[in-house]
Amino acid sequence: MLLIGGAPGAGKTSLARAVAGELGFGSLTGDDLALAGRALTTAETHPTLHPSKGIGHTRYFTETPAAQLIEDAVAFEETMWPVLVRVIRSHLAAKAPTTIDWWLLSPVSVSELAEAAVTSIWLYVEPDVLEARERRNVEFWAESSNPERMFSQFMARSLWRNELVAAQAHELGMPVLSQSSDDTIEDLVATVVELIADWHR
Repeated sequence: MLLIGGAPGAGKTSLARAVAGELGFGSLTGDDLALAGRALTTAETHPTLHPSKGIGHTRYFTETPAAQLIEDAVAFEETMWPVLVRVIRSHLAAKAPTTIDWWLLSPVSVSELAEAAVTSIWLYVEPDVLEARERRNVEFWAESSNPERMFSQFMARSLWRNELVAAQAHELGMPVLSQSSDDTIEDLVATVVELIADWHR
């Protein structure tokens, strides 16, 4: 089992799918599990899974201060983590090699799993590179009443997660892949495959 975490826009899902293809693993993304969780609940029954309260992501990121976005993300992570634990342990019991990626995976939580068959890799993106990537995602901001405010608040949350994940992973001795503008998906896949090979020697 390989877990890949990092900020939104870090390239987790692209990397996870490419590594899964290279190694013959299955691949899951936490975003799909979160989508299922929201589909089966309401803002009244599970408010932490519905932080936008039905107003849509554009208004949510435009009107919600960065500090509240971060608080909502922490609450969302705490609610979804038991679900991910069940999924991880189900795949381990089935001996089904799988990559799982999600932006709200936490090095601290993963370390507390204490599962020898679970390994993790954490992506850190140079802040200017992460910002440049998100700037290109024009469709995401296009309908906002204040695109620059929306971008600024969304990026504040992303950069918080970027630094938090890297700091926790470094402290726990987990591998962190730092990305610059020159890194390609092929470079990252080769690095991850080599790390996995080293772990199994």
